[in-house]
Amino acid sequence: MTTNTLKRAAIICFVVSMGGLLIGGLFANREAPPYPGQVAARHGAVLFARADILAGQDVYQRYGLMDHGSVWGHGSQRGMEFSAVTLHRIGEKVRESLSRTAYGRGPGELLGGRA
Repeated sequence: MTTNTLKRAAIICFVVSMGGLLIGGLFANREAPPYPGQVAARHGAVLFARADILAGQDVYQRYGLMDHGSVWGHGSQRGMEFSAVTLHRIGEKVRESLSRTAYGRGPGELLGGRA
């Protein structure tokens, strides 16, 4: 194989690869799910808006949080597992709310301080 043949092959590979990336990016951009204008609770109060979603996405990307947690599937090896912490906090809030609604007291009071 001559040097000219290798150069041509490298150029063809580069052009085909870049074309594939550009076309893939175009399809990914077109097929991306839309952001809602706003998300409201049942009683009508706005919980968050499109700008809040984009601001959160910006923070996620700015600080490289995609390198941590369940995105890679091995969060304990690379950093804090944000999804697990969030689920735990949500579970605590739900437990507190259900306990207060059903019994008028928090779970700690019902279990004698062991919750």
